[in-house]
Amino acid sequence: MHHDLCSSWAEDTDVDECAAQSHGCSQLCLNTAGSFRCACRDGFSLAADHKSCQPLVPAPEPGAFSQAGPPSEVKEEVKDLRSRVEALEQKLQLVLAPFHNLMPSVPEDVGADPISRLSHSLQQLDRIESLSEQISFLEERLETCSCKNEL
Repeated sequence: MHHDLCSSWAEDTDVDECAAQSHGCSQLCLNTAGSFRCACRDGFSLAADHKSCQPLVPAPEPGAFSQAGPPSEVKEEVKDLRSRVEALEQKLQLVLAPFHNLMPSVPEDVGADPISRLSHSLQQLDRIESLSEQISFLEERLETCSCKNEL
């Protein structure tokens, strides 16, 4: 195991570089008289910079990732995922249907995709809510208006 020895003498007093957290070791710092060395936990080895640690995992063989399982299992999983996607698309259409009914004619600047339509619909609903709040506020102010009694 190769370790980096960094001298750090301060007159007659030994400084604990590991306690100072300025050592730069990625995992373990081992204090020695006048210096320190970096080390790694089990399953790791010290990198060329003598401070970083690298996992000791062997590199996978080429083609190892293609062995996800028997081809029949992979085909079944793909088929299952496709049916889930189709079900989600159907649910999306059901959720968006009320918005399409509220706004059958979409302005030209709004895209034809469902997300753009939904976004535009939500903006319109926000505007309606804002106007409704303004009307309520004006109605409250009108109640306190003295000129109302003179009419």
